[in-house]
Amino acid sequence: MMLATGVLLALLLESQTQRRASTALRELKLRLKEELMRIEHARLVRVRHYLTVPCLPKPGLAPWMYIWTFGSDENLLDVTSPCRRPFTRLLERFTQFYHIPRSRPKGGRPGQLTYHHQVLGLGVGILRVMHHKSLCSTFGVPHSTLSRVLAAAEDVLQMTLTNCVAYASSATLARQKALFRLTAARSPLLSFTCARTTKP
Repeated sequence: MMLATGVLLALLLESQTQRRASTALRELKLRLKEELMRIEHARLVRVRHYLTVPCLPKPGLAPWMYIWTFGSDENLLDVTSPCRRPFTRLLERFTQFYHIPRSRPKGGRPGQLTYHHQVLGLGVGILRVMHHKSLCSTFGVPHSTLSRVLAAAEDVLQMTLTNCVAYASSATLARQKALFRLTAARSPLLSFTCARTTKP
């Protein structure tokens, strides 16, 4: 009788041990599945929203370099808020505060952006609420480089704009009417959109 009771207790303990092991294994599988789903979700987000290096042009051959070298004021205005003359004046101040290392004493890859106008263009371009993907394709840098450069340039841009004389101006009503008359012949629909506010 004692032997049978001992066997029953041993079987009961073994059953409880197996049940606990089965529960622990099930929880471990669930955690592993959740971790794999998290990793896969992060990968899909990168694939969906990030541009990788192989699909981007070199920064020296990116569209921004052509806009900077050959573009008109209107082209530069489309990417950045200011046109070329104010942008160049801002660039002169920005260059005094932002340092681009030409060589790395400890080795490693050189920086991808080698000109100050590239960094300033990124900083001003993000202020125009351009998407990161558009900035990556325009300047030829991956998302990680874009985030790093923007983080470094943000404080420098704030220092650059400190004590910088700036003003905003708008055309007078007479000037707006004159401009309206000049464009009325080329833009017939303009009279329907502006007829209530301004008479030619």
